[in-house]
Formats: sequence, structure tokens, C-alpha cells
Amino acid sequence: MIERFGLAFVCLGLVAANAVAATPVEFRGEFVITAQNQTCTDLEGDIVGLTLKMRFSPPKLGANDVTTSLSVFYDFGGAENYRLPSGNIVGTTFKPVTYSNIFRYANSNPAGSPDAAKMRFTSQKPAVLTTETTDVRIKGDIKSFSDVGCDISFSATGFKP
Repeated sequence: MIERFGLAFVCLGLVAANAVAATPVEFRGEFVITAQNQTCTDLEGDIVGLTLKMRFSPPKLGANDVTTSLSVFYDFGGAENYRLPSGNIVGTTFKPVTYSNIFRYANSNPAGSPDAAKMRFTSQKPAVLTTETTDVRIKGDIKSFSDVGCDISFSATGFKP
């Protein structure tokens, strides 16, 4: 009888572990613009220090597919998403990302220019994320943030809900 209880607990533990692995992993928090180029100033005004809400879904973690997704949400309404279909976004190389937004209307690329947006994470702590990771800190850059030619640097902190 005791052996059956032990076996039942082991089976429940495996089912629970598989359920955790099958859950999408997402980090929610803040995204702060830390620098901008002159084009961005001309198009957007001074947005250094602008703090947005953020959702970050890393690739191949839990039930996540190979996509890296970073979304930012404005307090006045509207959101933007930067999506790397596959590969690693961490490093010194800018990667082309799919940009989409929704405000009063939806747009798939800044100013309608296909494949204008590029992104990189210059720092991610911890460097390796697992399903047990509770928080992540990211620094990076986005070319054509919101508008073609508007290049920014950012710092973001996210926590698993």
C-alpha cells in the first residue's frame, strides 16, 4: 500500500512538471527608453525616460515556440510588438524583426516600410533563462522604433506573473 502511495506521488510530480513545461513563459514589467537619435527627436520629440509597460516572451521556454516577442504598451492606449521569428536576439548584431502596432488603426511596419525594424539585446540577466527564472533584466537597442529612422536604446525589467 505504501509503495502505491509513493508511486502515485511520483506520477503526480511528473504530471505537474510536464504541466509547468507546457505553460507559456512570459515576463511582464517596465520598458524605459534610455537614449534616442536625432531622427527620433524630430519625429517623436524627447522620449528619453519614457516608461512603458512591457511583455517579453523568450523562445523555446515552457510552451513557447522559437519566436522571441517583445511588446510595449502605452498608458494612453496602443501597443507595439517586435517579433524575431527564430534565432537569438542577444548579442551585438541587429536582427530584423517583424513590427506591428495598434493604436486607432493597425500597422504592420513603421510608416509602412517593410522590414525596417531591427533589434538586439546587448545584455540579458540572467544570461540563460529557464522555466524557474523569476525575473529578467534586459538592455538593448531598436532601430526604427515606432517610426522609420527613430533609433532608441532601452532598459527593461520583467517578472513572471
